[in-house]
Amino acid sequence: MVAALWLFAGRAVSLEQITNSLLFIPYLDTVTGYVQPVLGVGWTLNLEILFYILFAATLGFGRLTQMAMIGVVFAIAVAASIVFKPAADTVLFFYTTPILFEFLAGMALGHLVGRLARLPTVLGVSALVFAIVSMLVMVLGFNLPRTLAQGIPALILVAGCISLESYFRLFCSSPAGKVGRCLLLSLSDASYRAACDRSCRCKRQRITMACWHGYCHRLHCRLPGQLQFC
Repeated sequence: MVAALWLFAGRAVSLEQITNSLLFIPYLDTVTGYVQPVLGVGWTLNLEILFYILFAATLGFGRLTQMAMIGVVFAIAVAASIVFKPAADTVLFFYTTPILFEFLAGMALGHLVGRLARLPTVLGVSALVFAIVSMLVMVLGFNLPRTLAQGIPALILVAGCISLESYFRLFCSSPAGKVGRCLLLSLSDASYRAACDRSCRCKRQRITMACWHGYCHRLHCRLPGQLQFC
């Protein structure tokens, strides 16, 4: 990316910017006006690293206690954004985004995974349909709050996939399922890469970002030493 910017945009990237990008340290890119690393889409990784640090620091506590502690930290961060109203081009604005709550939602899904797997099939299918329609609404340009356009649909999408997991596995094991699996992965590529299945094997499936990361870590990281990165 550094070479591409230099060759095609005539833009030099400083050593400080490269170092911050590699160490997941948010900084303001004065050229674009956004808080992002050299590779712009890497801003999501900076938020994930924050979540990983908090998750690792609270691994010694019980599930609900861990969720409560992380939830309090995120609530304080978002409250700080409401009180201080930081400018959109500041690191404080970046670290106080309501997107943080999606990690918490994913942890809740991981906690409820057993119950979700027993939901009626019609609820799982309905969840997937709702999520797809919500994504289409966003693509068509309706100016909805991010929570309504992406956050809640992501939560419902992951919940629907969990409830239909056994059906997906059965379908994917059939000859016709190989084609269907490719189509499913292509459709869900719009949200994010990386998912873990229940046996801790990482797969190149694509579902969502913060919500799925929270679910993935809550499901598999029960004790210190069991942290599974996807």
